[in-house]
Amino acid sequence: MSTQMIGLDASGGLGMSVDEAIPMIANLGFDATFTAFGPPAEINRLANLIAKHGLVYSSIHAPFKKNRELWFDTLDGEDAMREQIDCIDACAAFNIPISVIHPWIGFADHESEPTAIGLERFRRLADHAEEKGVRIALENLEGENKLRRLMKEL
Repeated sequence: MSTQMIGLDASGGLGMSVDEAIPMIANLGFDATFTAFGPPAEINRLANLIAKHGLVYSSIHAPFKKNRELWFDTLDGEDAMREQIDCIDACAAFNIPISVIHPWIGFADHESEPTAIGLERFRRLADHAEEKGVRIALENLEGENKLRRLMKEL
């Protein structure tokens, strides 16, 4: 049997609150859903609501606005790294199996070569996720050369 999944857009893109959307998603026959990353109390609340309606909380979409900076030795790069670690930790804390990460964000410089610090940060993320029993899924993959290198390295 295949799993039918739909994501929740906490920013209001569904035209209704997440609290309204969860029962609707279950009633429409979906098996699973995912959300964006948020404060631990909100992830816990959503996890309980999702379980109450018989859905699987399949993944959390990690923050991504700073992910370009993961490849550079900057304070924003360190902030982006902390955000990714926090998302992996939330997945582990609430038994959510997957953290969805963008390895690069935007089309600006998307063909630039992978950097040593970027590869090292993704190695740390992969090791941390493995320790926590969480998988990382990569999406929105502009920056294909970075993805190829990550796949080779990791």
